[in-house]
Amino acid sequence: MALTGLIYNTSKGNDREQWRRSLAEAGLTLVDGSFEEGATASSKTAAVWYIAGGQCYTWDGGLPKEAPAGSTPGSTGGVGSGSWVSVGGNSLRKSLATPGSSTLVDPTMVKVSPQGNLSQVLRYVTPEQFVWPGETFRDGINNDAVQINRALTYIGEQGGGTVWLGAGDYYQLTSVVVHANTTLKGAGMYNTRLHALNAMPRKLNSITTANNLLIDTVATSDITGWEYIDGVVIEDLGVYANHPGRDPYRKGSSGLGTEIQACGVKLTSARDAIVRRVYVERALLHCFNVAAQTYFNDGDYTHSISGGSDRVVFEDCVGKNSLYDDIFTCHNSYNIKYSRCHASNDNTDPNMTWQNNQHGFEFDEGCQFITADNCVADYLMTGFQVKGHSTTMPCRDVVINSCHAKNCAWSYQIEHIERANAKSGVLATGVVLTNCISENAYNHRYATDDPVYRAKAAWLRSFNGIIIKNFTVIGGSGTIELDGGVESVVIDGVLFKGGYNGAYQNTNSAGLINVVSSQTRGHHVFKNIVVADAVNIPVVRCVDNTLVQGFTVQSVIARGDGEHPAIYCTLNVPATIKDLNLTGFTYAIYDTAGAESWGQYPTDVNVNIDSGQVMMRISGAPDPAVHPRRMSAMAMDVVTGTLWASRGNGANSAGIWAKVGLQS
Repeated sequence: MALTGLIYNTSKGNDREQWRRSLAEAGLTLVDGSFEEGATASSKTAAVWYIAGGQCYTWDGGLPKEAPAGSTPGSTGGVGSGSWVSVGGNSLRKSLATPGSSTLVDPTMVKVSPQGNLSQVLRYVTPEQFVWPGETFRDGINNDAVQINRALTYIGEQGGGTVWLGAGDYYQLTSVVVHANTTLKGAGMYNTRLHALNAMPRKLNSITTANNLLIDTVATSDITGWEYIDGVVIEDLGVYANHPGRDPYRKGSSGLGTEIQACGVKLTSARDAIVRRVYVERALLHCFNVAAQTYFNDGDYTHSISGGSDRVVFEDCVGKNSLYDDIFTCHNSYNIKYSRCHASNDNTDPNMTWQNNQHGFEFDEGCQFITADNCVADYLMTGFQVKGHSTTMPCRDVVINSCHAKNCAWSYQIEHIERANAKSGVLATGVVLTNCISENAYNHRYATDDPVYRAKAAWLRSFNGIIIKNFTVIGGSGTIELDGGVESVVIDGVLFKGGYNGAYQNTNSAGLINVVSSQTRGHHVFKNIVVADAVNIPVVRCVDNTLVQGFTVQSVIARGDGEHPAIYCTLNVPATIKDLNLTGFTYAIYDTAGAESWGQYPTDVNVNIDSGQVMMRISGAPDPAVHPRRMSAMAMDVVTGTLWASRGNGANSAGIWAKVGLQS
């Protein structure tokens, strides 16, 4: 008899006589009864039938061994060396038999160095070993997840190991379920392909963890009895989740609602897990999702759910064309790292309806200590998003390093809606972008006529203390925009190249760095700015008289088109502006709080403003027609050292130039 016929059986043909004959060929005896009915193993060759599991077990401990009625192998001593051993656990016996003899070598009796026995190191199987007589496998019609899951269950029962999927196509109607300390490994992300058949229910994930309590149901806020799962590894395979076949008419026009599964790969309450070199295409909800057992929203944004995943790594993964939501996402989880991952949408799905939630990388509510390194997002609504919903804990402590967003409406978006609604609490903190690129940000997919949703190279909203360092903006129609209650942003090093072709071109209505009036807080710092190609828009626009702590603009090298000022701002707040190297702008600084006669600072005037105090270095006496006369402004003749001050009555108004003190 073929070796695979001894390993397990299925409900089809899972009868006592078939087992008796199969076991007899292997030198084993099927005893009367079963785990369900009660049975006794009196010898090493006595096998007890486990009807529900479709397999038989021998006892590897002291004899006789009783299996009470209503028991399972796990409840009557466990599975493994020295306990119940499945016939599949002894699969090497046939291959090690003496030619022409039915005598099998017991791997538990084969010593290995430095200690232990052979059965303890057999931790590598394939689903082909779990195909029962009469079954078909990999025919493109039947559910190959049955055999894959048998293999994964077997490895899980052994305490962990690897299930190997060779090159080629596998088809599924149910989820593939990975157990603790188990590796599901293919022959390469484009060589081993797991296909969802059209009849696979919409709500199911293609691959998920064995502890997922919602594996075959919808969401609930009352998840109890959940457990962590450790050591899951998924690598070197591809998933075609097939939303065109499973949801051909986009039944959930506004999303999947409570059907929160529907992912390519979903890890729930997972610890120390790795997903690497995995390709997922056309998932209904997310391509990759790591989370707690369920999403969480109890109306209190100051705390999060328990059971979040922890210490999970995604490496060299590729996600493409999710239908309703993000490519990569995490919720209520900690210490999640994405390295060299790629998210994209090629806009070829005929039933794709763009909404404002189809993002490349979404770091969502309740998450903390998230890192994205050397990742790419292409043609999505948002390339990289850090967020929290209005009634959930925001994601915090996020580092996005050396990432590249291309052809997205909003390349980088950082937002907590609760804070954007000007409610209390400053919980959304700790976001850093370093060495990142926004390329060709534009929006022609969603609410294109709404100014709120115009393209953004970076959209900074409602977080406190965002830091952006060494940021590059290449072409497109996106600005760096601050609004929605964002507080104390620091941008240190930004290069704009390739011009600007957005909705604000040829106006002063926005700047490349744009602070929306009455919507930000604290003190913003913008320094080390380079505009390599001429632009038809101000470099910085900040005309917010309510920004009482002011702003800083320092070290700017920029080229304009000769039609707009470089810095378009109000000096009614404590602004610091210095070290400007400008060509092709009408003015270096245009003070919107000043009248035409005293609010414009020419580019050829050396001007520094420190906490609202204006100092100009000029040759000769100040000319009221050239040198703005804002009250308390100073001007120094660099030839004679003579100092003038603008004097008068009332702050934030025009004065008259007068020499300062007794000067000879």
